[in-house]
Amino acid sequence: MSSVILPVKPGDLAEAKRLARSVVVEARRRFRVERAALFLLNPNLGDLEVEASAGLARKVRHKRWQVGQGLVGWVASRGMAARADVKVMRHALGSAGSEMAAPVSEGDKLLGVLAVGTKRKNYFRQGQEEELGELARQAAGWLALAWRVAGTREEGERSAALAEVGAAVGAEETVPAILQRVARESQRL
Repeated sequence: MSSVILPVKPGDLAEAKRLARSVVVEARRRFRVERAALFLLNPNLGDLEVEASAGLARKVRHKRWQVGQGLVGWVASRGMAARADVKVMRHALGSAGSEMAAPVSEGDKLLGVLAVGTKRKNYFRQGQEEELGELARQAAGWLALAWRVAGTREEGERSAALAEVGAAVGAEETVPAILQRVARESQRL
């Protein structure tokens, strides 16, 4: 197995969506395939959504993927990488060919699935699942970091806004003026 290193640029950490796109581009390049996608688990609905993709048809990009259905759903339900040849079906990245997918997990927590596909039959070799799995593990680490960066940035923006409201309220002299200012600033936030 060749060494797998996910190339991440500093700007990718500032925006998780851009990082997800970089992961997909690297997976597509590394495995020399026509299509690739990073699915994220929607914790509220319990299904998978395409976060970033390359080479997928529009109708495939916008559909919801159920855990347990198709190769992507199977990988999500079992937590292990797999490869398969697929026929025309609703739960495939493309119309036919070969697919491979690996879970994107942080510890025991499933975040999503990284999948690649090609029109060619019997394309993926034994052992490539581990290579895709390593790429998915690295993606999970970088995505978790990007989400923490975004959360910290949002928390900082909220704190700054609250400090502004506090200063503005402190500048008012009467209770009605303070309440009006709080209402105005709350609406702005």
